[in-house]
Amino acid sequence: MTNELINKLCQAFGEPVADEKDVIFILSKIRKLIENENLSNNFPLLKRHTDWALHAKIIEASPMKIILQNIEKTILANKYQPSLVLEMVDFVEFRKQLISLLTQFNIPNKLNETDYWREFRKYFVEILVDCPLKPNFGEITEFCFKRGNGYEINFEIRFKTAVPISGSFNFLNH
Repeated sequence: MTNELINKLCQAFGEPVADEKDVIFILSKIRKLIENENLSNNFPLLKRHTDWALHAKIIEASPMKIILQNIEKTILANKYQPSLVLEMVDFVEFRKQLISLLTQFNIPNKLNETDYWREFRKYFVEILVDCPLKPNFGEITEFCFKRGNGYEINFEIRFKTAVPISGSFNFLNH
């Protein structure tokens, strides 16, 4: 089973990312690989992001919990820090764990190439638009992505008692 998954991933990464279905295919195979090889503890954020993309909503957001708590703390203290949200929406750690897993299984990929990563991330966010995070802790009741234009990433954060916050990032060069 693992060899079949590796072959499918090699083939998928050998092609350009053309749409959401390409990213869904890759993420579903990554998730199966993680589960088949019992690697959830080694790649917790990667596992959570594959879950996030493949479910309608996520209630337990544990690997993202620290980021969400930091965002919540700064917003509620009226010291909003866009860099904290950027950490969540840029998927830096997700990308690192994905590359690490692929390297572990000798799966060639282009995730270090800016253009390939930009396309992959764009379609990944398009998938996540339909999958809000609904944490079961603190004041944040929902973190969701909104449809953007091109490489623009729009988001909204809703709170139990505070006014929602919306924002946008545009990743043209990375």
